[in-house]
Amino acid sequence: MDNNKIDNTSEENIETSSDAKKAKTPIYKRRSFKFGSVATAFTAIFVAIVLLVNIGLSVLTSRYPLSVDLTKSHAYDISSQTMKFLDNIKQPITIKIFATQAEMEGSSDLVTPMKIIEQYPKYNSNIKIQYIDFNKDPTAVAQYTDASIAEGDLIVTTMGNDGKEHYKYIANSDLLVTNTDQTTGEETVEGNQAEQQIDSAIEYVTSTIHPTVLFTSGHNETDSSSLQALLKSSNYDVQTVDTATSAISESASAIAIVDPQVDFSSQEISKIDTFLKNGGNYGKTAFIFLDPRVEKLPNIEEYTSTWGIQVDSGVVYDETNSFDNTATDPVASTVDTTTVGPNISTSVGTDVRVARPLTLLFDSKDVRTTKAVIQTGDTSAVLENLSGSPSASDKKGPFTVMALATWGQSQSSTTSIQKSNLVVSGSYEIADSDLLSATNKNNAKVLVGITDTLTAKAPSINIPAKLNDSAQLTLTTGQRTAIALIFLLVLPLLILALGIFQWLRRRHL
Repeated sequence: MDNNKIDNTSEENIETSSDAKKAKTPIYKRRSFKFGSVATAFTAIFVAIVLLVNIGLSVLTSRYPLSVDLTKSHAYDISSQTMKFLDNIKQPITIKIFATQAEMEGSSDLVTPMKIIEQYPKYNSNIKIQYIDFNKDPTAVAQYTDASIAEGDLIVTTMGNDGKEHYKYIANSDLLVTNTDQTTGEETVEGNQAEQQIDSAIEYVTSTIHPTVLFTSGHNETDSSSLQALLKSSNYDVQTVDTATSAISESASAIAIVDPQVDFSSQEISKIDTFLKNGGNYGKTAFIFLDPRVEKLPNIEEYTSTWGIQVDSGVVYDETNSFDNTATDPVASTVDTTTVGPNISTSVGTDVRVARPLTLLFDSKDVRTTKAVIQTGDTSAVLENLSGSPSASDKKGPFTVMALATWGQSQSSTTSIQKSNLVVSGSYEIADSDLLSATNKNNAKVLVGITDTLTAKAPSINIPAKLNDSAQLTLTTGQRTAIALIFLLVLPLLILALGIFQWLRRRHL
């Protein structure tokens, strides 16, 4: 007998039997189908869950503030002050943006301000954002005839109780904090102030009181555009007046004199006095910002003395408590919060740069009162002039560097007392642009706060600008090499090994 033939026949029979068995087993009962189906089902379910979660999160994040801002300056967050402010907005507000959403978010400069603006409807459902194609809808632009609207500009609007539309225009450039190189003239974007601009616009359209502040001209006054811009952003109407040639409008709430290099005439002083007395109705305020480098302004100084504030000579310095190790930039020791408002931060200071000392001639005299608004500390002293050197014999502090005097009607038990105010600051640089924009100083809050208080205006919203993060991650050569090895070698090899393992495990299914 041929054993090989028997063996071959036996093997063929076994194979035929196995094939027959497979052929008889329904495909849905086979092991490969079961494992493959389960894997496919799990994959489909997982993909469906991921899609549903993404859709759900997209819907929620479009309606609610669910994102987390991890930037150092919280560039994409709105502040708790704004959240509190928005809680009180009850009327419909529309933020009209004269560009498409893609155009605004596609701008490298405007992408961060837009992220902030887009959060407003999430914190108050009364606020909505409307994008208007500047090129395709000219009628929407034409209705705002007093605003020179360009592409990308904004209008914040609401319907007032008088049935009229109240709105405020914001140029898209106003959303940014920029700096111009004095040598090259090149302008760079250093941050954004979108939150301040939008808050201010909402406050403006929902309020009926917008006091006027007049800034004097004609005496070589120092540029006060930064202070004017600050007051404008706080919803003051800012105008300029030459007191030598023009009358001071009775409708104004305050007048500001910023670092005059030339003295006011006696006639101009009389105009200011008439403005403050207001025909016996009072209720007006004058601000005078002085410079130690201007030695004498006899008429102004004599007038402030009649109110009880004497302007002294010299420059206050403090070698212990000062900003940037500059002795003539002393940190204010005390600030009267009843005058400047309670919103100043206790964690940062007020810079009273290059200030003349002031003396209060009395606390109270007939219908006049005086008090210190800002004082330096015990470690401060007075230099004779800016070019002088500190000496142990220098007069020691504390010193008053900003003072408030009031002058009102005679005391009466039957009528309320109406008062006018005179504020004298020994430092005009307290309103310098870099101090007003500094997030680590109270200067902007102090000046807006005192103006709000003395003009009886509701407290203004004052949100510091958000400066761009400039911090960089510094790595050693070894750390860079290790990171490169992990991401370029270790992780790819690990993924390849897992793939091979799964292939070997499944190839016989």
